[in-house]
Amino acid sequence: MLIRHADFNISLNVASRHTTGNRGPEYRRGISTPPEWYVFDGLGSVVATVSDSGVVQSTKQYDGYGAVRASSGGTPSKHKYVGNLGHTSEDETGLIYMRARYMDPVTGRFESEDPKQDGVNWFVYCESNPVNRTDPTGEWTVADLSAGFYAAWLSSYLGVANNMILGPLVGGLGGGAVTWATNGILEGDWWNDAGFEAFLDGFLPGLIGGAGSVVGTPKRMWDPLPIPKMGMRDIRVPPIGAFNPRGRQHALP
Repeated sequence: MLIRHADFNISLNVASRHTTGNRGPEYRRGISTPPEWYVFDGLGSVVATVSDSGVVQSTKQYDGYGAVRASSGGTPSKHKYVGNLGHTSEDETGLIYMRARYMDPVTGRFESEDPKQDGVNWFVYCESNPVNRTDPTGEWTVADLSAGFYAAWLSSYLGVANNMILGPLVGGLGGGAVTWATNGILEGDWWNDAGFEAFLDGFLPGLIGGAGSVVGTPKRMWDPLPIPKMGMRDIRVPPIGAFNPRGRQHALP
């Protein structure tokens, strides 16, 4: 599904229009300029813009935390580092807006502390691992990132991945338990508001992970070894005299 939206200037006039799709922002169109389509790298950063005919209009290269190392061409677009998440880079300050707070690509740290006060360092970005992780909201935690995976695995392990109700339910409860336990161990907040908030932080990605296991897992990821069911009719006992004491076999009737 495509969503179109507009940016307004200080005079409340339309300055540009954007279209957002499954990948994030797809292109930017100025008032009197043709659209510029975004080309993303594996992390989701805009590394180039191309015209409708596929001609490259601009290119950019970033370091690990999003500072621009090299560029060619020019574009007024503010979608740069992890631009597919909707984050915008402010040319005036050099900071990257990540919804809950701003991140400084020069220092690789947030400008303000984590609103959730998660972990030990409340200013660190993606646990100092920006090559493999992104922060969609500016307050994403390590437990949030893993809750969906563990919840989907738990849903599949318990054999409810085929159930449209139990799959997401077990996934949500499992994801909430992961974040709640992680917060309790690291911060000591088990039964207060912070602990309840941590549970909710993991419940949603766990719910999504559990729902994903319903769609993507046709059966349990871990099936126990099959145990054959045997009845009296399945037991075959040779008749008496089939074997003589010397080990020679007689012909059976």
